[in-house]
Amino acid sequence: MGTIESTEKLGQRVVIAKGKLEKDVENATHRLKWLQQHSPQTLATMIKSVSDSFETCSPFLESTLLIAWMVDAQQVKEIVLNACRKVLRAPIDEAEYRWFTQYVFMSSVWMMKVADSDDKFMYEELLAIGNAVSQDIVSNMDAIYEHLQTHKQWHKVTAIHNETLVSRQDDADKVGLLQESGLKSVNEVKADGDGDQDMASFIDTSMAINMLTSTASRINDEFQRHIRLVMSSHGTFKAAPMKKVERSISKVENDYKDEQFPRAAKLLDLVRCSVTFNTVEQLCSGYVALINHAKSKHGIIELARVKNGFLDPNDGGYRDIKVNVIYKSQNPEHPDVKMVCEVQLLLINYLEEKKKIHKLYSILREQAFFKMVVSDNTQQKQKEVKDLRLTEVLNVGKEVSLPGYKHEHNERIYKCSLDTDTGLLGMEGHDWFGVVDMKTKKPIWNLDRETNFGGQIGSFGQQTHQWVTINGQKYVSLQTARNKIQMFKVVQSKDNGYQFVEDNKYELVYSSNKGADATINFCDFDHDFQHIFLVTDSFVEDKKYELVYSSNKGADATINFCDFDHDFQHIFLVTDFCVLEKRAVQDINAVILRIDLQERVSDSTLRNFRLSADGKYCAIGGGEDKPYFYVIDIANEEHMKLDSSVLTSTYVPCFINGENQFVAVADKRGFVEVWDIEKRKAVKSFQVESKEMIFSSASAQGVLAIAGQDKTVRLYDVSTWTCFYTQKFNCHGGSLHLTDDLRYVTVAGYDENKTDRCVVLKVQ
Repeated sequence: MGTIESTEKLGQRVVIAKGKLEKDVENATHRLKWLQQHSPQTLATMIKSVSDSFETCSPFLESTLLIAWMVDAQQVKEIVLNACRKVLRAPIDEAEYRWFTQYVFMSSVWMMKVADSDDKFMYEELLAIGNAVSQDIVSNMDAIYEHLQTHKQWHKVTAIHNETLVSRQDDADKVGLLQESGLKSVNEVKADGDGDQDMASFIDTSMAINMLTSTASRINDEFQRHIRLVMSSHGTFKAAPMKKVERSISKVENDYKDEQFPRAAKLLDLVRCSVTFNTVEQLCSGYVALINHAKSKHGIIELARVKNGFLDPNDGGYRDIKVNVIYKSQNPEHPDVKMVCEVQLLLINYLEEKKKIHKLYSILREQAFFKMVVSDNTQQKQKEVKDLRLTEVLNVGKEVSLPGYKHEHNERIYKCSLDTDTGLLGMEGHDWFGVVDMKTKKPIWNLDRETNFGGQIGSFGQQTHQWVTINGQKYVSLQTARNKIQMFKVVQSKDNGYQFVEDNKYELVYSSNKGADATINFCDFDHDFQHIFLVTDSFVEDKKYELVYSSNKGADATINFCDFDHDFQHIFLVTDFCVLEKRAVQDINAVILRIDLQERVSDSTLRNFRLSADGKYCAIGGGEDKPYFYVIDIANEEHMKLDSSVLTSTYVPCFINGENQFVAVADKRGFVEVWDIEKRKAVKSFQVESKEMIFSSASAQGVLAIAGQDKTVRLYDVSTWTCFYTQKFNCHGGSLHLTDDLRYVTVAGYDENKTDRCVVLKVQ
C-alpha cells in the first residue's frame, strides 16, 4: 500500500507547489503589514476565526490562515495540529476527512518552519501524527494476527507455502509478452553514455508499460468474469480497477530498479481482483478451490506464483494471500493473448483495518513531495529554463506527403499535438485528421471528417483532437461530425506499427431539438493524461453519459466550448455564447452550477476557453474589439470581468504553468498581458516586434510559448519574462502544443506554401 509516484509526475507537482508557496507568502506578508499599520486589532480576531474554523472543521481561506501564522506561529501551530489529531484518529469521520483534504492538507502552512525550531517544518509534525495513528492501526492488525494463531485451522493457513513458477510477463514459454524486437533492440544497443541509458529507461517506463496496459485492457473484463464465477461461492468477490500507469511507473522506478530489462515485465498486478472471507475456514477453502481450478485441465488459468503474507510472524501489519495466475484469453479476436494477473485472498478483519489505514498512507507518502518543495533549487530551475535549446526534428510540409489532405482549405492545420508515449503526431485540418509516426516520418492513418460544419469554416469542430489514456489504453479523441466525438484505440501491431480501432462505447453524440443541426462548437481536455478519461464504460449502451443540452433558445441551443477538470470528475460548458455550466461526469445531464456571463462571448477558431489544471478557474477570451476577458471563479460561483488598458481585443488565454495564480491573454496587435488573478491586476505586458496578432499560446514547466500572424514562435522564461527563443516559420501559428514534460514543442497553422504546415521541435 502507498506506493510513491513517478519521478516525472512528482517533479511537476513540486514546481507548481513552489510557485504557490512563494505567491501565498508574498500575499500574506503584504496584507499583514497593512493590518499592522491600519487595524492591528483585526489580527487577534483573525486568529480566533482560524481557531473556530479548525475546531468546527469548517471552510477557511488560505490567506487568513497564513496571516494568523505570521502573527502567532506557536498558537496557530497548536490549533492546526490539534485539529489534525482529531480528524486522523480512527475511526476517521468521512465528512471531517473531506474537510481536511480540501482545506488543510493542500495549505502552504505545511511548508512553514515550526515556531520553536529553525530546521523543522510543519509537514514533519503532520507526518508524525499520521505515523502515530497508523502505528495504532498496525497494532490492531498484529493483534488480529495473534488471535488467528490460536485458531484450530491455523495450521492450514501456514501450510500454504510461497511458490514462484512464473515471475515475469516476458516469460517466453508461459506468457510471451514484451517479446517484440523493437523493444528488445533498445537494450541491445551498447551504452556509450547517459543518453543511451536514459533512452532504455524511457522505453521501459513508457513503451513497455504501454504495451502491458494495452494487453491488460483486452483481457480485464473477461478475467474478472471468470474469477467471479469460480470464487463467488467461497467468498465476496470484488473486481479491482486496473493499476494506473502512474503507479506502474513508480513501481518500476523504485521496486524493480535492479531487475533486468524490461523491468516492466515484473508488473504482475496490472489486472487484479480480491476475494474476502469471513473466517479462516472460508479462506482456506477458497484458496484450495482457486488452486484446484488452476491445476485443472480446462486451460483457462495456470498458477504462476503464491505469496502467503501470513507465514512470517515478524512482518507485522496488513496480511493477505496473493495468488498470481496466467490467464489465457477466451476471446476469439485475440485467442493467443496471455497475461499474469493477481487474485488477493483476504480476511474481513484485515479489510476493515486496511480501509482505516489507507487514508493515512495517502498522507504519509507525501513526505518526498514536501521535502522537495521546501528545498531551495529555484535558481537552478531558472537557469535550466534560460538555457533551453530547440532543435527541429520533423517538418511535415517538407518531409511528409499527406495524400488524404485534399480539401480546398488544405493550407491550414488547425491543431497539431505530439504524444510522447507513442511518438505519434496528430494533425487536424478542416475536414481531415491524420497521424504521422515520428520514428519513420510517414503518415500511418488518416480519417475524413464531415466536410460541411454548417458552412462555417473552422467556427467549430477545430482544435478538438487529444491523446488520452483510459485504464492504461491509449486513445485519440476526435470530433468527426458536427455533433459527434469519437474515440479510437491506438493498438500496436505485430510489426511494431500502430492501428486505430474505433471504440463505440466511448462515442459522444450531442443532440438537441435542432435535430440534424445539433452542433458541438469546441471541445478540449485537461493536459494531465495520466488520469484522464473522456467518458466511462457503457457510455452509449446505458445513455448514462450522453449529454443533451437544451435551453429556452429552442432550436438555437448551442454548446460553444467544453473542457474538463484535471480529475475528469466534472465537465465545463459555455452554452448559447453567454452561460457557463458545470456538470458531474457521473451525472452528466444534471447542472451543478450555472453562471450567466455578462455578455455574449465571441465565436472563434482560436482556443479561447481554458481551464486551470486544478479546475478552480476558467478563462474566456472576449474576442474581436473587446479589451476585456473573463476569469470564472468556479469554486465561489462568480465571474470576473478583467478590463485591460493595453489590449484592444482578447484572445487565447493561457494559465501560466497550468496553475491558478497567473493567466496570460493576447490581442491583434501582438500584445501579451499577464494578470494576477487574485489581485485582478495586470502585472506584466509586452509586445512582439512585428506588432501582429497572436494566434496561440501554451505554458508548461516555467515556459510561456506564443505564435501568431508573423509566423514566429517565441518562448519566454516566466520567472523573468525574457524571451530566450525565437524562430520564424512559414506558417501562421494557429496551434501551439507543449508536452507536459517540455520535451517537445509543436507548431502548426496556415501555410500558403505548404512547407511548414506542422513542425516538431525537440527541447534540449
